[in-house]
Amino acid sequence: MRTRCRLKSAEPLAVVLKALRRLGASRTDARKRCAVVGAGTIGHLTARVLSQRGHDVTVFDRESARLALLEKIATTSTSFENLDQFDWLVEATGDQSALSTLLEKSRTGATLLLMGFPYAQHNFTFESIVGFDKAVVGSVGSNGGDFDQALATLPLLDTSPFLQASYPLEEYEQAWDAVRSRAHIKVMLRMDSAAT
Repeated sequence: MRTRCRLKSAEPLAVVLKALRRLGASRTDARKRCAVVGAGTIGHLTARVLSQRGHDVTVFDRESARLALLEKIATTSTSFENLDQFDWLVEATGDQSALSTLLEKSRTGATLLLMGFPYAQHNFTFESIVGFDKAVVGSVGSNGGDFDQALATLPLLDTSPFLQASYPLEEYEQAWDAVRSRAHIKVMLRMDSAAT
């Protein structure tokens, strides 16, 4: 089961690795102060990779149960604060108000990486980006090279948080309740081994 979970984690990790490459995180030796907004699958993996690469990571999310899964590798917070302290800010929720806050409160010279969908209509003036030397990078999807890198990176990361919620197919209603609780990163349904 652990091997299958790792393979299932390869696709979102490939998305993360491509985004971090676009951010410049794969070619820098300088330690950065990083904010990751959202502790779902993408945000969780982003925090783990940035931490594994030696960066200082703070993760923001409303769900304290999700944040608890990252306490060993990152500072965690349920409230948006001190955003002007970060060099890189990763938005992994797609929440329009979170994006607005990051654009407004990030420091001069900060780089924002947008990985969430959808941001919907956004009424925003670019003056604050240009006037404060900020950079905004968007990223979605991945390619074969990113997937290969994800397969090589997975053994270096703790993927146990992805294994905490597993239900037999017959308990699909409880699985949906677990999804709606937003306490878990992944909720898996197990098929009867005789049926596979």
